[in-house]
Amino acid sequence: MRGKKRHPDIVIYHIHQAIEKLLKATLLVAKGDVHFSHDLERLHSLLVAKQPIYSDIEDDIILLHAYYPRLRYPKSDFIDEGDLDKGFSIYKKLLKILSKEAVLKRHRGDL
Repeated sequence: MRGKKRHPDIVIYHIHQAIEKLLKATLLVAKGDVHFSHDLERLHSLLVAKQPIYSDIEDDIILLHAYYPRLRYPKSDFIDEGDLDKGFSIYKKLLKILSKEAVLKRHRGDL
């Protein structure tokens, strides 16, 4: 992306989508079904009800979910490069944490 204009709002939108899908996949593995929602906080609370070990990522989920209204209604607020860097950092952390359970279950033959 060197020398090109970055679009933090678009990148944050895709990060939100990716985390939503990771939460749903982890819920599917842990619970056996998926809840229809775009609300990261709601998905996270459903996951924590089944797997309390995921309670420690709550602050990251809340911060990332806070971008959602700004993505849906871009005229009301602005997402800047600092938000983008923070969002991407959270994405990398959550990707590592949330994908671990699915990998372990696949290794044991549960998937």
